Amino acid sequence: MDASKLFDFSIFAGELALSVIIDTLPRAIGFGLIGVILSILCLSFVHRRKMYYREKILWNLATKLHYPLWMFAFLIFGMVCGSISATKSIAVKTLDEQLEPFLVSKLPELKEFLTSRLPAQFGDELLTVNDASQYFNEQLSLREEPGKSTSKNGIENYISQELSDRIAIYMMEYTLQEVIKELGLTSGLDDNIVEFSAILLVTVDFSNIEKSAAQATTKIVKKQTKAALNTLYLNALLYFLLFISILCLEPLLYYKWWLPRNKKPQTYEEQNI
Repeated sequence: MDASKLFDFSIFAGELALSVIIDTLPRAIGFGLIGVILSILCLSFVHRRKMYYREKILWNLATKLHYPLWMFAFLIFGMVCGSISATKSIAVKTLDEQLEPFLVSKLPELKEFLTSRLPAQFGDELLTVNDASQYFNEQLSLREEPGKSTSKNGIENYISQELSDRIAIYMMEYTLQEVIKELGLTSGLDDNIVEFSAILLVTVDFSNIEKSAAQATTKIVKKQTKAALNTLYLNALLYFLLFISILCLEPLLYYKWWLPRNKKPQTYEEQNI
């Protein structure tokens, strides 16, 4: 079995992408509307305090642009957060329901690779899980890189293939770790430093480890997916705060610098009113 043919995720990834596009829109719109409502509440407070009132007419008109800009910032931030939230829910649900059965169904192909290609390549030479993973990754990289295409399909194929490769490597590593345990070679040591002979792989009953290897792979993929999406939350918040900070520069300069220098001194009569 050619490693570059293992774990074809094109259909799996395509269905996931379609679900994300369809199902994120309602939540994105809902979160966007919540953002607009919050911006209106903030702007109503600002308006009552006349924080955007300026003495000069043109300047006063220009500051009114802050209102739509604040609403736009809250709208976009809300929609982005809604999209991330929906994507996270859909991704986790899809991984729970579809990834583990998919990995179990692909184990025969992985078994064929491990019991034929590895022994043929390494013979009775001792190797570790990391050695096997490196060889496996080299075999995956032999395919023609779809990312060279600048078309939409080329980009989608590249993302799908990268996802396939990463999950295939995880599955291969966890399967080998379970194989090492099945062979009784760990003895309390780290699986990644235990050496084994590739020839021994042909003696292993893979039916005893397919479930645990698929579960371990699904768990790590879910963990990394959640971590990646949580990072998007942070990135969205940072861009939102940066935009709001820029909007706050003008009032800050006005009240802290321009107004104190241009404020008319009160007359004696005004001071005693």
